[in-house]
Amino acid sequence: MPLNIQFQGTVYDKDAVAFSSDEVNYQVYFHKVNSNSSPSKWGSVHKTQYGQYSFNLGDNDLLTPSGKASAGDIVVVCFWTPNTSQRTDSNLIQWGLFVTTLTDDDVYVQDAQIKDAFRPNCNFTTSGPYRVQMDTYVNDAGSNDEHAWTFSGKEHKQVPSLYGQDMFSGMNSLPSNSIDIDWDDGSSHDTADPGSSTSHIYSQAGTYNISVVLTNVPGLTCGQVLPVQIRWRVPTCDFVADNWNPNPQGTNGLGEKVTFTNTTTDPDNRADVDGWYWDWEISDNGPYGNFTENHNHVSKTFSPDHEWHNPGDFNVTLTLHWYDGFGWLTQTKSYQVHQRTWTVSNGLDWTPQPVILNQVTTFTPNITGDVSYITGVDYDFDNGEDVRIGLAYDEQFTKTFTVAKVHTVNQKINYHDGFHSTSKDEDYTILVQTSADFTWEDYGCGLLFKDASVVGQTPVSYYQWEVVSAGMCAVVDSHKGADYNQFFYSWPFIDNFSVTLTIEDHGGNVSSKTKSFTVTECPGGVIVSGGGGGVFIERPRMDILKVTSKTGEDERKVKIKVKPVKSQ
Repeated sequence: MPLNIQFQGTVYDKDAVAFSSDEVNYQVYFHKVNSNSSPSKWGSVHKTQYGQYSFNLGDNDLLTPSGKASAGDIVVVCFWTPNTSQRTDSNLIQWGLFVTTLTDDDVYVQDAQIKDAFRPNCNFTTSGPYRVQMDTYVNDAGSNDEHAWTFSGKEHKQVPSLYGQDMFSGMNSLPSNSIDIDWDDGSSHDTADPGSSTSHIYSQAGTYNISVVLTNVPGLTCGQVLPVQIRWRVPTCDFVADNWNPNPQGTNGLGEKVTFTNTTTDPDNRADVDGWYWDWEISDNGPYGNFTENHNHVSKTFSPDHEWHNPGDFNVTLTLHWYDGFGWLTQTKSYQVHQRTWTVSNGLDWTPQPVILNQVTTFTPNITGDVSYITGVDYDFDNGEDVRIGLAYDEQFTKTFTVAKVHTVNQKINYHDGFHSTSKDEDYTILVQTSADFTWEDYGCGLLFKDASVVGQTPVSYYQWEVVSAGMCAVVDSHKGADYNQFFYSWPFIDNFSVTLTIEDHGGNVSSKTKSFTVTECPGGVIVSGGGGGVFIERPRMDILKVTSKTGEDERKVKIKVKPVKSQ
């Protein structure tokens, strides 16, 4: 079937009075939405007849009878006067359009109304930071030339951008450079493009009323007045010290004098003009408690100084009072001063280390820090067994240890920290060197050797005894174990021999001791083997000495008649 969709109706003026002749031009635009419909197209310009408009989508002027239109496609009809002008001209007296979305109807009867061109809609804002010598912006936040009204139940519009540039290009749109801006500071006006932002720099603080005027193609305007307050730029409050970590002056209970210098920046040079002023606050802990030293309402050139009464961390605060062009504001900067004290560090070395019993041990202080303020150094060995008072900080001293145990020494440094007398002490552990030794008892034809070793940091874990005969040049007897803290040896002949005791403690330290002996023949004696635990003889004429020899799990008892002679 040929395309046959009819539009018709009466055209009314801005006062809702129907036109009676051909005063109005109209033009139809078909907007394709469905993919199977005919392409979008403007029809020819027509004049109303006796105030009526009428057209068919299927005439040859628009889509032709073989064209296609479907439900959902859009038809726009634009009306305007004078009828001598084109739709895109800027001299239109009245104009308007309506939009229809097609359904399945064949005929659309819709009255139309045109109105005078509307003034454009202004929508401008400002943005800061609203400071002198910095950009202040006027922003077009959505100014437009779009308007709508309802007539006979149908929405009519003056909306140039409704369906893109191909539809209403140039018609009553906002032109470039149509925005005029008066910054209200005596400078020349600026022009701007719609939708853009324009900036300006003020050189003086104050309240300014920015005037913005927008003009559309028909010459209609809209305007806004945008008040702004421009303030002086923000200064930076700051200061420096000639020494943030002062030392004590000595022993007078005060620290070194510290001087502070105001370094506040004034970007607009307004301090003297506006009468800025500063307050200083310096905290301290004096002889009678905490207090604050105040210097109020002073100039920038004022430079306070201070000596602290005690060590510690103290706050120094500078507050700026400044005028920004509309009111007084404050800005504060605070730093911390660390009042130092004279300090020392303990240190003590000794040689030999570990110490050797019954030998001289030399102790050497290696105290560091502010040593010139040390009044004396005390040493306390083994919790009061040996106390030494008032030595110089670098004075060496000696001590001889005679007892095999872990010893301690406390080093106490007495000094003045610049504010009061104080002390610093530290404990040290003194280890004794593990050293093998033994004694013996003489039984005439035999010697009983007993362990007399010096035990160091840890107990002895094992003993080893060795006997070497000088005449035989060989080991006569040797045994070892954790339980062999004594050893018995006897002989039948004149002999020269040596006895060696080797010990090892649980810390892995090994030490040996060797002693030599010369003995006479023991006549009539009988050699009895002690199973590796010794060599024994029996002399029936002497008293009986019971000696037990133990090697590992082998324990044997041997009776020997001897008479003790002496013990060593």
